[in-house]
This record gives sequence, structure tokens and C-alpha cells, in this order.
Amino acid sequence: MAFEWRKPQTLFARSALALTSAFLLFAVVSVGLLQAVLVQPHTKQAADDLAALIVLSAQIWVELPPYTRADYEREMLRRHELKILLAEPNETDQAASHAYLGYLEDALKRHLQRAVTIHSHPAYEGWLWADFPMGGRVMRVGFREDRLQNRALFILPAIAALGLFAAFVLALLLVRRITRPLALMEQATHRIGKGDFSSPLPETGPVELANLAHKLNLMENQIGELLNNRTTLLAGISHDLRTPLARMRLALELLQNDNDKAIADGLNKDIGEMERLISQTLLLAKGLGSEKPVDTDVCDLLNDIIKENSRQPTTSTSVSPGTAAHQSRHRLSNAWWETCWRTR
Repeated sequence: MAFEWRKPQTLFARSALALTSAFLLFAVVSVGLLQAVLVQPHTKQAADDLAALIVLSAQIWVELPPYTRADYEREMLRRHELKILLAEPNETDQAASHAYLGYLEDALKRHLQRAVTIHSHPAYEGWLWADFPMGGRVMRVGFREDRLQNRALFILPAIAALGLFAAFVLALLLVRRITRPLALMEQATHRIGKGDFSSPLPETGPVELANLAHKLNLMENQIGELLNNRTTLLAGISHDLRTPLARMRLALELLQNDNDKAIADGLNKDIGEMERLISQTLLLAKGLGSEKPVDTDVCDLLNDIIKENSRQPTTSTSVSPGTAAHQSRHRLSNAWWETCWRTR
């Protein structure tokens, strides 16, 4: 399954991605600059100093009287951790590889005017050697391998990496501190949209976000008061409408006879429909549309509308073709035909 990249959707995720990219780019550039400005020059200088010490120690050894050379060798080993020997012919040496050794070989070549290879020897574990001619002899000067591990070159990048990581974590915490109130405000808008005004936002944090939360809480209170006033207004209108409807129903009961029974039944049905609409309007105003949805058969609904629209009192005139009423009935019939009859 192929990996599909999805762009982060939240503000915190996008900010974290941007910070991660920026810090990674900064880390790569910093490592390159440290390598070019600090590590390489320091390594080359250290290799040049060691090469000069190796050549100078060999020259002094050659010029010293033979009976003082042993003391000189011990002193060089104690003070500079260098061993001075005479290379034996036909020895099997193993070439050593390290970035620092390349710089050291180049420095020895500049001092001696000939190529020198740094190698190890099976008889001296943990030591590296440089063989070169000096005063009619082949000198062998060795140094410990732990000279290659300059801790100063690792401490500074480690400190820089630690500081970079600490700055990255701090930046993420700051972004989280800013985006969390915004996320709470986004949740509050959904809650207000559903008519829930019970959980005001905490007015804490930076001044800008605290002021924004205060304004949102104020708006929430104003919307709640507006909806309460609307409910009160609709309740008053409902009361005012139900009173004449009750009088109309009472009058129809008193005037009802066999001749106008159809008209009275139709009016009673209209009055009942009006009362039902008023009750539903009040219920909607109180619940803000939170009533659970009810399954409705569209065909039955269209059928009831067509029958209601087709019902005519006995004293009514016929509907002329081309009028708005006729066109409305025609559209309803076509809708019922396309939706219900053809799908059976």
C-alpha cells in the first residue's frame, strides 16, 4: 500500500511541521558550518602540530649521542606519549584509515618532502606508526590511537544539538499555548451553534486571547438572551393566536349542520393544522432544533399534499388551466409520478 501524504489540518500540526522543517534545516546548515569553520581547521592544525612534533623528535633522536637516546625515548613517552624506534626491514604492517590520519599524512609530506603512510603494527596494539628516513636510518615514531578521539570536537556539536532540541521543544510548547485556546474557541462555536450556552470559555492566557475569549463569552450571553426573548415572543404570539382559533372552533361547532358539514370539517382540519404548527414552532424555539429526526415517507407526504391541495368546498369554483393553482397541482402530480410511481 503506497504512502499517501496528507497535509496537516490543525493549526498546531501545521505550526509543528513548519518548526520541525525550520529546525532541521538549521541543524543541517549548522553542522555544515561547524564542519567547515571549526572541525576541519582544528583537525588540520592538530595534525600539523603532531607532524612537526614527530619530525622534530626524530631529528633530535638522530643527533643525540647513543647513550642518551634511551632517556630521551622515555621522556618523549612520558611527556608526549610518543614512541621512537628504528624500523625493521620486511615487517608486515597494516595501513590505518581515519580522516585525521589523512591530514597527518599530508602534514608529514610537507615537512619531509616525501609521502608517509600511517600504519598499525601487530606487536603494538593501540598504537599507530609513521616510518620515514632520517639521518641514514628509517625512523619509526608512534602515537596512541586515542589521539584520534578529540572530545572537544564532539562536545561542542553535542551542546549545540542539545540547545537546538531545547529551543525546538520550547517553541512547540509556545505554539501549543497559543493554539490550545483557539481550539477551545473553535469547540465553543460548535457548542453555541447547537444551543449549548452552559460552558463559558476561560478568560486566561495572553491579553489578546483573553480579550477574544471575553468577547466570545459576551456574544454567547447575548445570543442566549436573544433566543430567550424569541421564545418569550413566540409564546405570546402562540397564546394570542390560539385564543381566536378556539373561538373559531367553537363557532363552527355551533353553526355545524348537514348542508355545510364539508366546509366545517375542512375548516376544523385547518384550525388543527394551525395549532399543530404553533406547537411545533414553540417546541423548535425551546429546543433550537435539537429534536431527533423522524423518518418520513416522501411518497405519503406528497400524496397528502396533493389530496389537501385538491380538496375543494362544495361552493368553490373549478380551477382554470394556466393559473398558479393549476400549475402547482401539476408540479405536485409530476413530482409524485417521478418519485413514487416510477420507482415501484
